[in-house]
Amino acid sequence: MTATIDITPVRPNPWTKLGQPIDLRNADDRTVLAHAGLDWKVRLAGLYTDGFNPLPNHRAVVREDTGIALGVVSPDYQPAQPAQLIGFMRALSTQAPVIVESAGSFKRGAVTFIQARMPQLDMTIGADYSASLLTLVNGSDGRRPLSCGFQTRRIVCMNSLEYAVRTIKGNRQRIDLAKGHVIRHTAGLSAGLGDMLNAYRSAIDGHRQTRDLYQHLAGTPLTKTLEREFFERVFAAEGPDESERAASLRKAREERLQAILSSPTSRVPGTVGSAFALMQSAVEYIDFYRPTRTSDGEGADAARMFSSQFGSGQALKKKAVETIAELTAV
Repeated sequence: MTATIDITPVRPNPWTKLGQPIDLRNADDRTVLAHAGLDWKVRLAGLYTDGFNPLPNHRAVVREDTGIALGVVSPDYQPAQPAQLIGFMRALSTQAPVIVESAGSFKRGAVTFIQARMPQLDMTIGADYSASLLTLVNGSDGRRPLSCGFQTRRIVCMNSLEYAVRTIKGNRQRIDLAKGHVIRHTAGLSAGLGDMLNAYRSAIDGHRQTRDLYQHLAGTPLTKTLEREFFERVFAAEGPDESERAASLRKAREERLQAILSSPTSRVPGTVGSAFALMQSAVEYIDFYRPTRTSDGEGADAARMFSSQFGSGQALKKKAVETIAELTAV
């Protein structure tokens, strides 16, 4: 699959173990760009008909080192240089360490990307560990905006890149660290990068607070009283009507939550029998089992996934975090 990549990424494939991650604290931008094959610029050039008549409403985006035209754009198009991508990562590294794991280009430079880990944002609660890659994807073909967001998958081909971009766009409505950002190639490109940088700085602070809360919950024993009050508060609005159908739904929910609490996902070493496992059981229920209304032609799984990310499910998960924090406050 790496044959579709025009240059050698910092670390090409996770399964080959090739390449060496670069800590931005130990390398300058020029070194990173050269190592990834991104040490070049693009410029806008005029276009002409075969009769040498100018086309005033069109420009070509040209890669300066090769002279290849990457796309045709309007005169107000503002290109983003590869150096701007690594510059953004550099600016973010003043907030927390940034380690570039993968970088490269596709389609002779028409699409570029950089992926980096921020170790301070990794989450370790008991034996449960999660890490993500901050992913920047840019297009110089006039068809693709600049996109940025956290991903769990490494980009190794165009399919994985397109998946990353779709995920970023789908997360634009989020308000946490997983929020996706999309910036158009207009005169406001630089300002947009500045706004995105400030948003991530704020989100990093919020992530640290979340990590502290999770560690507190992992150290708080789970009691029957805490379990009962937590579930009653979080799901109080889910079925207050004691009609026969509502009672049946409530009973099914309670049985499912108990099953989740007894399952391996809630019995991770270091968090089993804790308030953290209790909160996670509610999140798992909302993400995978909660009854959700569907629209015409929509499956229940798709409707539930959308709800858990952007709709009532997302609001319910927020309520679960706020409730467990209140019930375990010291």
